[in-house]
Amino acid sequence: MCQKSRHRRPATFIYLHLRSAFMRAELMADATRIVREAETMGATRFYALVSGGKDSITAAHVVNSIRPVDGVLFIDTTVGLAETRRFVEAFCRERGWPLTILQPAMTYDAIVAKYGFPGPSMHRYTYIYLKWKPLAAWVRAHPDRKHLALISGLRRTESKRRGRTVGEAVERDRSCKDMLFVAPLSNWPTEDVWSYLRAHDLPVSPAYEALHLSGDCLCGAFAQRDERSLITTFYPELAARISALEASCARPYNTWGHGAQRCNRNKRLFACADCQAR
Repeated sequence: MCQKSRHRRPATFIYLHLRSAFMRAELMADATRIVREAETMGATRFYALVSGGKDSITAAHVVNSIRPVDGVLFIDTTVGLAETRRFVEAFCRERGWPLTILQPAMTYDAIVAKYGFPGPSMHRYTYIYLKWKPLAAWVRAHPDRKHLALISGLRRTESKRRGRTVGEAVERDRSCKDMLFVAPLSNWPTEDVWSYLRAHDLPVSPAYEALHLSGDCLCGAFAQRDERSLITTFYPELAARISALEASCARPYNTWGHGAQRCNRNKRLFACADCQAR
């Protein structure tokens, strides 16, 4: 029996290795098809939406292997971690990718003062203020706005919620038709994303070690039960800022991370990967 099992192991290893290689090739072929579809829709300039998370990093790298990315967009939501922004800056600098940092006209603090802290039911509106509006303004001001493609890390398989929210892998925004979102990882399982990162020695935001999120947006709309305590432990300055906002908030929803079970889970928010990945 032992002798037979010793002979089986190499064959099993070879089979698994070949199967893994075949799956990677299939996923890359799918990503290539998605990029080519965007090109047939008029896209000639590809910009990656990078938050520092595993999906946005992988999506940017995958597309760059298919055709050069023209630049990277990072949205400073005004409620993210400074180390995440520094990570994205260093990541782009090392690869020679031009980086543009966008900021919202209405800050997170202003949203809390006017409406209270966002829960799941207000996540879409928080997304519009903090991410969609600055992104739409950038697109509308771009000289090649009719030919832009925005690379998103959105995937069908990341979570039950996001599995229901990803429709087409290439999709125009309903309110800003010049925003063409491209999701090259639409059909990638989570384990294949991590496998790709390891194979290409790609880093992710250091916030992943503590929060399991990129840390670009900690609005609290879909906060998990232990997230506040993790922020307090690893990012005390942000925790103190949240506590100060709670103390000064005169609106009904005056607690960060409230109401995690009440939400509309059927919206496609291509620029908001981590917040929906719950």
